[in-house]
Amino acid sequence: MRVLISAGGTGGHINPSIAIGKYVMEQNENNSVLFIGANGDMDKKLYGESKMNYRLFESRGLDRKNLFNNFSILKKDYKAYCDILKVVDEFKPDIGVSGGGYISAMSMMCLKKRKIPFIVHEQNAIPGLTTKFLSRYAERYAYAFESANKLLKYPERGVFTGNPIRADFLVLNKARAKDALGFNDSDRVILCFGGSLGAKKLNEVFLEMIPKIKDKNVKLVVGTGS
Repeated sequence: MRVLISAGGTGGHINPSIAIGKYVMEQNENNSVLFIGANGDMDKKLYGESKMNYRLFESRGLDRKNLFNNFSILKKDYKAYCDILKVVDEFKPDIGVSGGGYISAMSMMCLKKRKIPFIVHEQNAIPGLTTKFLSRYAERYAYAFESANKLLKYPERGVFTGNPIRADFLVLNKARAKDALGFNDSDRVILCFGGSLGAKKLNEVFLEMIPKIKDKNVKLVVGTGS
């Protein structure tokens, strides 16, 4: 089976998609997976580290604040669409998977043009524009939160799956994780994090927590983004 998976922009889209791709590869040595991502720093980093086959393309969503920018954006996006279509014709996938991000909408539309079925995976509690758009064409869409399914127009196509995770999480335990991070087994550790890109508001809230817990003998670890 040949599977084309497209996701881009954030770790929340890309990491679950990589987990799906690796799972597909583990099921049969004859399976083949190709990732399509956007040409951004997050995509380069995560796809590069995955050691999977991938292609990156210049694309971005429409600018809702400055409409005049959309002329140049659409020109670049059309070129990306044509280039992705060529990759689809070369790779000849049996099925596609959308993991989210604007690039995945373009990729799945290329599959639709070639009459290749695809599914959509929505990781968030509130579905994004890409999922809302693609859900009308997808064979099925998988969701991680019931609230997402309630906000989509085709609930009969929805399948509750949760979010795929990397295999690393299945082999680690608390004691080994603490040791790897330099904590004692007796340490009480609080991990606070938002999305992979971080969020200023969350960081501010975490900073406000410090005076409240400084006398409670805990270690506070904060994921701040770049």
